Amino acid sequence: MAIASITAWLNNPDRSYNHGRLLFEQYGDDRVLLALLKSGSTSFHFSKLQTALERLNKKSNLEPKQIVIAEKITDVLERPDQRPIGYENAPNKILEIRNLKNKRYAQARHLFESIRVLDSKELRLQAGLELLDHMDYVADAWGAIDDWKENGRIRELAQKETEKEVADLTFIELVQESKNLPPNISKDRTKLKEANDPKKQTKIATRLEARERRLEMVKRRLANELV
Repeated sequence: MAIASITAWLNNPDRSYNHGRLLFEQYGDDRVLLALLKSGSTSFHFSKLQTALERLNKKSNLEPKQIVIAEKITDVLERPDQRPIGYENAPNKILEIRNLKNKRYAQARHLFESIRVLDSKELRLQAGLELLDHMDYVADAWGAIDDWKENGRIRELAQKETEKEVADLTFIELVQESKNLPPNISKDRTKLKEANDPKKQTKIATRLEARERRLEMVKRRLANELV
């Protein structure tokens, strides 16, 4: 039977990726696809998610369930945000990342405290999804801070870094990448299907998502160069 919450998501022109991913996690049973969906939220991921939910909604043996989001929120907020990292000699970029990370973590904590008193399930779900977005940023920010602390490398957060690198490529380098990336993406997709270990699945899915995002940017730049 069709599930009302899935149908509502599919028919919503402003549908949230995180909401859809939680629906798939609640009703789907494909662990490999779930690992991929957790690795990013690009147009590729959105397309995969929409197709998966459309297929799920056609199954006759599904029964309505409530999205279990409280445990997920508790899990991410139980990870301590404060670490013994000295910022005395930190460059401005790292300080900017730290400050925004702290702000968004505080917003996540505020949402966590307010969710329990919101008037409806819909409002609680929306607040929970917003909270998870904040925590995704916090995790990415910690990755950049750890990278600077361990390697002295100052990097942008994941997507901005890729955009900057692609913007600096020459035309010849763009052409070369447009040829090299597709076979590597194909190999990663095969490896992801064959992987059984969840950690390995996540690692491959993350690399696959980064390569697909980079290929999209390379193609976009090539199209602009040829105009």
